[in-house]
Amino acid sequence: MIVMHDIRRIVVIYNPKSTGWSLELSERFQRRAERRLDVPVEVVATKHRGHAEELARTYAELNDGTMIVCCSGDGGYHEVVNGVLSSKNPTALLGLLPGGNANDHYSHMHTPFLYRRLAEREITTIDVLRIRSSAGWERYAHSYAGLGMTAELNEVLQHYEFHPLREVGLVVSHILKTRPVIVEVNGKRARYDNIIFLNAGRMSKFVKAAANASITDGQFELILFKKGSATEFARYVVRAATVGMDNAQQRKTFTFTCKQDMAIQMDGEQHQLVKGEKITVTCIPEKLNCII
Repeated sequence: MIVMHDIRRIVVIYNPKSTGWSLELSERFQRRAERRLDVPVEVVATKHRGHAEELARTYAELNDGTMIVCCSGDGGYHEVVNGVLSSKNPTALLGLLPGGNANDHYSHMHTPFLYRRLAEREITTIDVLRIRSSAGWERYAHSYAGLGMTAELNEVLQHYEFHPLREVGLVVSHILKTRPVIVEVNGKRARYDNIIFLNAGRMSKFVKAAANASITDGQFELILFKKGSATEFARYVVRAATVGMDNAQQRKTFTFTCKQDMAIQMDGEQHQLVKGEKITVTCIPEKLNCII
């Protein structure tokens, strides 16, 4: 585990093209943290897609007591998480400021008195999802991964500020355009409109898990919705956006084989899967150290 009293500085990585007030939030955090914590705080802007991941990996591998804070939405934090967890120092401490449009992870994780918790080093160690492919690649997700409706709608939803009625309207309007995914699980072929792996309690601003969903229990929530009628799908979406899903299975791992080309979303990052590719999603317990 990281030795917290060795923290000597904080680096805030922010996206200047974020839909939120990322620079203002970063600079405000910088002023307050330097005054209250008596450590230097550096604010660094990303320059291109994937740059946050590169920066996070570089700062983590310095192993010089640097805490890495991401000021972004879920997608930017996804890059930072992958940068740290793929580095030679995966126990580096992370923080998150809500500087984007989708701030689901921040909303799920944040508790009051941030600067007091930083001063007292009150670390939360959370689970993450590991998505591993037979093609040889591996990614981590702090909140969710999904296929089908999840992958198609995320691209639409991330361009809008959160509003419950708008979210439901956008989702329902795209139901007829959603294409089911065909996968093989335990030797059986099935068609699904949606497959979701939830680590946190909310995904893409419109899907909520059951009330007992936890980010520290060593399991994820698996939500499967088989191909059905448009009416059934609409009912499913409205329930997901309001009271939450009650059909989630708790799993530690889940493996499927793609029977067609399809996209997978991981905290907003889209990756194209190809027919025949085998994907294993695993909950890695107590993998990420953070103060949010």
